[in-house]
Amino acid sequence: MAKSGRAAAVEDLQRVLAFKGEIMSAAQRHGARACVVAAILSRETRGLPKFFIGDGGHGCGPMQIDDRSFPDVCREYKAGRKTNAEMIDFGAKVLREKVMALRENRHLGGDRVKLECAGIAAYNCGQGNVAKLLAAGRDVDAYTTGKDYSADVLERAAFFAENGFGG
Repeated sequence: MAKSGRAAAVEDLQRVLAFKGEIMSAAQRHGARACVVAAILSRETRGLPKFFIGDGGHGCGPMQIDDRSFPDVCREYKAGRKTNAEMIDFGAKVLREKVMALRENRHLGGDRVKLECAGIAAYNCGQGNVAKLLAAGRDVDAYTTGKDYSADVLERAAFFAENGFGG
């Protein structure tokens, strides 16, 4: 079984540190927590330093931006006209947009922790899916990869916060 959560983050730390400058910059620029951006990068690509195409050819870059949602950005990346740093920045922007889109969801009751979980889940499975889950009183991870995406990312984020990526 593949490692997840803290165990994966421990294993990924040195690779993720190679992207620390880009992660910190993107997080600051978009008002995201750097430890969460690092954790998403860890979950999506394990911090491997290569040209990333995953998810059956649909995920692009270290943050696995989906080409079905962002075709122009991914086309640029696949053509070598966008760097990994730009894709990390774009991923932080997408995360922030997902959180902002869900912040008025009445099912979250203004709870900042629940909002962050919902935003992270929406990064993976879309804000419409997360909104449906919230309305039905279901776990925000029910439609995410492995049905544990936000929980896993937050577990990784706690480790990255302890290891130089802020809280």
